[in-house]
Amino acid sequence: MSLRFSHRPIPFALTTLLLFWSVVDPAVAGTFPPQPVDSTPISASPGSAVQVEPRSGLSPGLLPALLALAPGFLLHGSGVFAIGERETALRLLALEGVGLFGMVAGTAVLAWTGASRRLTGAVSAVLMLGTGLFLTSMAADLYGAITGGTGAGPALRSPRVSLALGYRYVHDKQFAYRNLTRISAGVGLSRWQLDATSWVALDDANQRARLSTAYRPYGPIAGASNARDGSFVSVALAGTYHGYETEGFRTLTAEATVTGRYDLERLGRPLRGSFAEAQLGWGMEFYHYDVPGLSFGEDVSDMLLGGFAWGVYLGEASTTHGEIALFYDHRRDDYTGGVVSGFAGHFGLRGQVLFCPDERGSGWGVSAELEIGTAFFGGVDLFYQWGTK
Repeated sequence: MSLRFSHRPIPFALTTLLLFWSVVDPAVAGTFPPQPVDSTPISASPGSAVQVEPRSGLSPGLLPALLALAPGFLLHGSGVFAIGERETALRLLALEGVGLFGMVAGTAVLAWTGASRRLTGAVSAVLMLGTGLFLTSMAADLYGAITGGTGAGPALRSPRVSLALGYRYVHDKQFAYRNLTRISAGVGLSRWQLDATSWVALDDANQRARLSTAYRPYGPIAGASNARDGSFVSVALAGTYHGYETEGFRTLTAEATVTGRYDLERLGRPLRGSFAEAQLGWGMEFYHYDVPGLSFGEDVSDMLLGGFAWGVYLGEASTTHGEIALFYDHRRDDYTGGVVSGFAGHFGLRGQVLFCPDERGSGWGVSAELEIGTAFFGGVDLFYQWGTK
């Protein structure tokens, strides 16, 4: 049995996530007074900019966007400060400071210890979250400077049942497969969510199947609409089987993750319509090779899981609506792999749109994703969801 590192980052990751949440949410931190979601009258069509008179300053647009880039690259919040949103600017500057501290501290500890296996996981979690906060505050500043906030928002319920069928294209120099079909099904039972997904290669002997269950103690759930916004916390357990029949090996992965979404409108009105996500977790991967005398699970590795995302909502829940997000995923055991083998994960863009849902929130939709790591991975799904009300 071989292990990549001997730490267990879950307790440390949870502590770090709570610490960062206390800095992000003004209502928790106590540094800034919480701002009501509907404190400003809105008169805008879905997805359009909210016409809000700034307290003092420029109108959202090109010039504030340029200020968000310079000096905003170094001083996050410069763009929204220019449109008169000083409290929001200070909050974004605080996020930048925490994120920058995590990036510098994580890099320094890795360099000082020579990337010790005992510390790599915990320090990488700090480095990853710090990078996520730094990039999120920068993206949020640019978004607020350009739009001043939009009228778009999330659905406040999760679907009870969803089915999806799709296609994926993979370009990986190490493997022969290129074309995959993807099938997924999900069932929501109040705060519980059960999902099953499979990927099957159309031009090679390669299959991947995943089963996950998640509990959402906070945020939108199936069959209820008492959520304040799209913010949520979800705790999940999952198992994944991946068979590389042509190459003669297969893997089985068990994992636990904590995922959180934060609607950035809570930081200030110019960020209305945008959100940020973070994930932390830990997994064990068991290998089996077509080698006589080598039993399943003799080769084992554990891995840090996690990532972050920044995105925007499209439309309103009562009409055609969806979301689109840029993300980083730290895992390297899937089809995409990592941009730097053995250390970094991959980057991507994902989105989905639900078209003209009925009064129960049921309807057809399209989702798509594009990922870049050691391989190129992308595709599209057609899905249908039932019974959100």
